[in-house]
Amino acid sequence: MEIVGRHLVLVLSWYNNVSKPDNHLYVLDWIKGDIKLHITRPYGTYSSIVHITEHIFVLPNARQFTLEFWRIPKKPGEPTPTVAEYVLGLPRLNVGRIVGSISCRGEPNPVGEPYDPGDDPSDLMTALVARAPIQAPFIPDPMESIIIFNIRILPTLPPFFGLGIIGNTFTFFVHRRALFDLFLRRHGVGVDLESLGSPSSTKANVDELEEDDDATETASPTPSPSPEPAADLPPIPPSPSTTPATPSHPPGPEPVPFEAWAPRITRWLNSDVLPTRWITTTCGQRCILIANQAVAQEGTRGFPWVVLDFNPSRIRRQLRKEARRKRPPAEGVVGGGGDAGGGRWAAEQSDARTWIVSQAEEINSVDAFSVRSESEGIRTALPYVATASSESFNFEGVLMDEERILGINTDMLDRIQSVRVHYFG
Repeated sequence: MEIVGRHLVLVLSWYNNVSKPDNHLYVLDWIKGDIKLHITRPYGTYSSIVHITEHIFVLPNARQFTLEFWRIPKKPGEPTPTVAEYVLGLPRLNVGRIVGSISCRGEPNPVGEPYDPGDDPSDLMTALVARAPIQAPFIPDPMESIIIFNIRILPTLPPFFGLGIIGNTFTFFVHRRALFDLFLRRHGVGVDLESLGSPSSTKANVDELEEDDDATETASPTPSPSPEPAADLPPIPPSPSTTPATPSHPPGPEPVPFEAWAPRITRWLNSDVLPTRWITTTCGQRCILIANQAVAQEGTRGFPWVVLDFNPSRIRRQLRKEARRKRPPAEGVVGGGGDAGGGRWAAEQSDARTWIVSQAEEINSVDAFSVRSESEGIRTALPYVATASSESFNFEGVLMDEERILGINTDMLDRIQSVRVHYFG
């Protein structure tokens, strides 16, 4: 469930329900109690949602392995969509693999537009909420924040025959604004897709950052409504009523191929050794990760947590530091190759706890994704700066918000036993 402005979006996915009922998504005006949108799809299609603006959201489709863009009707009389307005494709799956689940989150959520109560007293609550004071002097800009997607890939073979095949987990990051720009381009507004780069561009992101020395940190003293150029966007197109929603014949537009939109604006990690049970691991342009204790060797004192910072200003400063030290950028956050496991989690960064990943990396797909050849892997290039903690911890998971990092310990039954708070202000 997500709430942005006066919209409450509820996804009913019926996880592990043996009767496999259809998935339902409801968009409600929580002030008036009106249902503004209702979507029904077969079991296993939807399980999470992330807002781009107050009226635009992304639905990961696990059955088609795509990201669907939907628009909430803004004015009375606008048609209610029954199919996605825009679709982005994800990497092609290998034979014998299916998507088990996709979870996503982007913190903080977009800020809804201010409302004038006018003659409708039911809008008074919204007007008061919109004017609620914010205690923090600065808050992350929702539009510049990153969105995290956790994807679980499973074998299609029955358990008995699939004993030698295990599931894999992948995590990827993308800025909310990058997805918004792609949606605008679909309507001929905003950036050109070519400006977002191509698979052959491996250093363009960093080159642009180095040229722009006057950019500032993306924080805002007060929350502001998310940019939504309603005047530039055409009305919601009427949906075809004759196109059924079935797993074999997905409705809506043809997906944009992964290779055409994702390599330069996303960063993928193989997160098999990362705990992904809790999705609240990002805030603004930062994400916190820690290796799962199940991979720790006996006698070790745990692992450091690592913060990935995708803020262009932070990356630019680190590039200048690296240039002064004449040290080459690191090839990966932990072990290289887009692999989130390996030696660097064991605090082997003896000379520095901070490093930058500015090169394109191939996803360590462990045969989950299909590629045309062994030499043509899936590469992504969104740069980031990684910082490891000076201490190691025996946490089963880590979370973060604007001011705190939370370390979580669980028991044998995966129940939370303790929470350790690291406050950084």
